[in-house]
Amino acid sequence: MILDRCLLLAICGALACLGQGLSPAMAQSFVQSAKCGVFYDKWNVPGAPAGTLATVGMAHESFAARDCLSRKNTPMACEHYRKALGALDRMGPTQAAELGPGIKAKMAEAGCR
Repeated sequence: MILDRCLLLAICGALACLGQGLSPAMAQSFVQSAKCGVFYDKWNVPGAPAGTLATVGMAHESFAARDCLSRKNTPMACEHYRKALGALDRMGPTQAAELGPGIKAKMAEAGCR
């Protein structure tokens, strides 16, 4: 369920990027770049709302974790999940409270410590 929600958030983040004047290709790259071992690095983009960046970052890290799990790289997946948890601090409290338990559940499923 959290990955479905992350997909929705990634799409929303991409649409928000379009609203910020970024090209469709650049918005799509946020989702496509979510590969195992590739960490989100756009936490501070001048002029972009912090909540939008956090949403896209959390979605990126969750997709990257899923890619790691499909490659049987659990330690790297756990690192991506930890980064996703860190993104919650940059979101509004309601959104963070809603998404946090799902990320923690995925971490437990993967055996993250």
